[in-house]
Amino acid sequence: MKSFFPRIPNTFVKLARPVRSAWGRFPVLPVLGLVMVAAVSLSMAAYEFFRMEDGRTDFDRADAFRGRMECLALGCSLGMLVSVAGQLLLERRFGRKVQLVFQAVTAVLSALALPPLISALGEPYCYLTVVGLDMAIVAAILFVFARRQGTGVAAANAVVAFVLAWIFSLCAIAGFFMVYYTFSSLVLELEGAVNEVTGILCWAIPLCVIWPWIFIAYAAREREEISIPAAYKAVVMKVLFPLALALLALLYAYFFKRLFMRSMPVGEINRFISMASAAYLFLYFASLPFEGRFLRFFRKRGALFIAPLLALQVVTFMLRVSEYGYTWTKSAGLFYIAFSVVAVALTVFRKGIHARAAFLVLAAALLLGSVGPLNIEDMTNRSQLARIERIYRSHGLFKGGSPVAEGAKTALSREEMKTVSEAFRNFDRNNRRLPEWARADWKAFESTFGFRQKMIYTGFRRVLTFRLRNGNAPLDVAAWSRIRAFKQSRSQIKGEIAIVIEIDGETFDITGILLPLLTEKEDEDAVDREEPLVIPISGGRSLMLTNVFINDSRDEDGNLGDSYYELSGYLCW
Repeated sequence: MKSFFPRIPNTFVKLARPVRSAWGRFPVLPVLGLVMVAAVSLSMAAYEFFRMEDGRTDFDRADAFRGRMECLALGCSLGMLVSVAGQLLLERRFGRKVQLVFQAVTAVLSALALPPLISALGEPYCYLTVVGLDMAIVAAILFVFARRQGTGVAAANAVVAFVLAWIFSLCAIAGFFMVYYTFSSLVLELEGAVNEVTGILCWAIPLCVIWPWIFIAYAAREREEISIPAAYKAVVMKVLFPLALALLALLYAYFFKRLFMRSMPVGEINRFISMASAAYLFLYFASLPFEGRFLRFFRKRGALFIAPLLALQVVTFMLRVSEYGYTWTKSAGLFYIAFSVVAVALTVFRKGIHARAAFLVLAAALLLGSVGPLNIEDMTNRSQLARIERIYRSHGLFKGGSPVAEGAKTALSREEMKTVSEAFRNFDRNNRRLPEWARADWKAFESTFGFRQKMIYTGFRRVLTFRLRNGNAPLDVAAWSRIRAFKQSRSQIKGEIAIVIEIDGETFDITGILLPLLTEKEDEDAVDREEPLVIPISGGRSLMLTNVFINDSRDEDGNLGDSYYELSGYLCW
């Protein structure tokens, strides 16, 4: 026992050494991280900051402020990664002064110049572009680590750094929330915007400052400073490899089953093959520091087991695209499939000498998918617009660059109507690059396309859903002397919906009152109400509904399907 305690300080010194050395190499990283934390917290608490005297929120000002803060946060995230990548490239060729100037310029541009440029991109391109650039820079940084530390050591070290960063961050989140909860409960109860911001800071600081700082501190170590824990090898060899082999066996079992049945695999097989190829690539790089008969066989022949599945994925993917066009997921899938095919080939070409170039291939795929004309948003829009235009042109109903609604209901078949509805669902109607008719909301669907919107699977739904805008505001109950709170829900399968409230053995059937209020709509977002819905009942009593959700689904022919309702409020008398 005596020899145990003196070792504790040495352990902490070893853990802290990379963190201390990172202060001098990446000084802008924590600074921009703190600015990002401030921007995220202010953005998420924007509706609290713009409360008016009557308790309502000035949504126009709040949304404008929130947009500016989100752009600042995006600019800081990009600046953090640029500062790291630039430092890694400069520190081997230039002196400390040049490095500090670069770091300072990066900080200023990230906080001042990037946010307005990001805002000018508009939705959804601002998020797509920045996130794509962030991920591409991360892939490029991993390539730099692979060149300096060795591909296998860099991959193992990056995984260890990733895990350590999460351990530190989760501990910090737990600690911050414990202090926050204790202070608010025992010392001073926080309210309003202060409470909102404080709660956000408890997780924003660990995720935006501590996590990237710990990760880069450990991932950017020099090769001679890196030691791979024994637990890492145990997890890779004893846990991840068996799981990957089980996944591979299941995929081949499914493949042979389809061959025996002489039928094409369903489109969902793509995601599982993507999981298998990702597992192969991860295990290839993760196991490079180790040797053994199995690993030699895996590196030499492992790609042969993945190649047939990749070929199958390409075929099924193209069949799905030819039938449904490109969506966000299919567009992203195209770039991933291209990357995985090239990366797997690199692991066997010349015995994997150039395998680390897979990180550059990944960076290129991410850039192509997020920036420029091949970005996944524009690919989706072009594909889905072409599907709608092709259908309407085949009936002579596409003129002046838009579909003609008149006559479409009788001209289009049911399958064509489903295709139009499906394509319309894939549009982001905040996208200003779309034609005006493609940015119409669901209420204008029939006037735009000439028929009632058809759900892809369930036909359509009649929905009533609302909540009080300010659920904590006092209710006006001056007309009654007593109230009784209630909350009830019920599911019904294949039957006429009946909305019945039961309180203390007494039932109140309000179906005839609420059913006419149901409207056909696609989403379930609640509509905010300023006042509760008051329903008079017998004996001078009333039901005061404060939150309502009713979902009555129908098939494409209008036949009854499943229904569900959830109500809460008060019985007043």
